[in-house]
Amino acid sequence: MRLIVQVGVTVGILVALILILNPGQLGQDIAHFPIIMVPAALGLTACYYLTKGMRYHQLLRSEGIAVTPRASILFTVGGEAFGLLPFGELARAELASEATGAPLGTTMAAVTVQELLYTTVIVAIAIPGALAYAAGISGIAVSLAGILAIIAILTVNPVFHAVLGLIRRIPLARRAVPQLAVLQLQVVRLMRRRETWLWLTLSVLGALFELTLFWLMVRGTSSVAVPWVTTTFIYGAAYLAGAATSPGGGVGGFESTAIALLHTQGVLGPAAVAAALLQRAADKGVITVCGFAAWFWVR
Repeated sequence: MRLIVQVGVTVGILVALILILNPGQLGQDIAHFPIIMVPAALGLTACYYLTKGMRYHQLLRSEGIAVTPRASILFTVGGEAFGLLPFGELARAELASEATGAPLGTTMAAVTVQELLYTTVIVAIAIPGALAYAAGISGIAVSLAGILAIIAILTVNPVFHAVLGLIRRIPLARRAVPQLAVLQLQVVRLMRRRETWLWLTLSVLGALFELTLFWLMVRGTSSVAVPWVTTTFIYGAAYLAGAATSPGGGVGGFESTAIALLHTQGVLGPAAVAAALLQRAADKGVITVCGFAAWFWVR
């Protein structure tokens, strides 16, 4: 039911945008996307999820879980079948736990560390592009500060226990205290390992693949040549907006932010919507279909 509601909200937002703008022009912008770029887009998507799976593999191995690279990639792709659900990223932790017998807290800690560090990388890469926007640096600085605060809460014991004390006072949230305590211990252990930081290069590589995919979508749907550096900021801002407004794949928040920022660069409304739609189709659309196949294969 949550998936149906989430998809319904996403479709409603996109339909409203299409109706407000020029539907005919939007269709032309999508149709004009060069066919020769389609293999490149699919290749970038495949490379992104391959690096994501290998990064998850490294974190699982750091925790002493006996798992093969092939299995880690299958867990990652299979988990993406539920990427549009709130906290759908945790689906791969469930798959990994069931398949390997490892504690769920351990596989969840690997997901938590991976996503925190990946978000940090996205924000860091977006900094040069933020210079073109008056409020860009302030927004990036606030986002980076928020990420560092989350890392501090999870890794600094006095801070974590102070936050845990506050959570215990909230009736509906206090039941999660034991799970959060276990998760924090696992995250601290991972964050203190040298290989966690050495293999951050996989997260950087994955971010470059994803950012280049977004630039390709903008380039293919618009006659305006938006620089790659600028699109990194637009993607980073949209990524953070989606994460803040919707835990289910960032739907709604990502698209609206990306469209608004592309418009400031001279990309017309229909072309901006086309770029956002094609980005979703090349990324979440393709991986959701592949994810269901991988999920049932692993099960």
